[in-house]
Amino acid sequence: MSKTTIPTGGITADAINGTLIADDAINSEHYTDGSIDTAHIGDSQVTSAKTSGVGKALGITTTTVISQNTTNSTSFSQITAFNTSYNVQASGSTIHIRLCGSIRNDGGGSGSRRQTIKINFEQNGGTDTTLIQRDLGNGQDEDGYINLEGTFTSNTTGSCAVTVFHKSNNSGDTVRLVSEFGISGQTGFLTVSEYGA
Repeated sequence: MSKTTIPTGGITADAINGTLIADDAINSEHYTDGSIDTAHIGDSQVTSAKTSGVGKALGITTTTVISQNTTNSTSFSQITAFNTSYNVQASGSTIHIRLCGSIRNDGGGSGSRRQTIKINFEQNGGTDTTLIQRDLGNGQDEDGYINLEGTFTSNTTGSCAVTVFHKSNNSGDTVRLVSEFGISGQTGFLTVSEYGA
């Protein structure tokens, strides 16, 4: 095997032809953004993974609820304790909404979670839109806890109202969100996060 001497000026494109370096030999996992540019390695040598990702965090707000909120109506009632408003920073960004909390149904037998929960959003007084709606029935075994989340793309900057509703799926049964049933002292959270390009 012959010995190769590295020239004083380093290794040039003439010394190592690009065809000897496979795309998967140099990829974004080994370099941070900006450390390799097209002047050093052509676009064909850098995988698309270098520029991919979920985007940077632009903001977050969390509403914490410890009070029990009950209803026995089969029509949606708003849980005002969860109401929040997030200030969107950039049009076209991704808005992520997540609701966590314990739930309870006071009728229908042990283990029942018969209620429906939904989360709406409204940007700058625009259309009130349902992002998430979950029907919690006996067969879904929510085990006294709910974790709902969803995303949408912002169409404007500024105020974005977020509201939470629930209703009983059985007339006369009282349902709760948040509840102390099963998970003593459980706190509820409604978190709104924004991610940009």
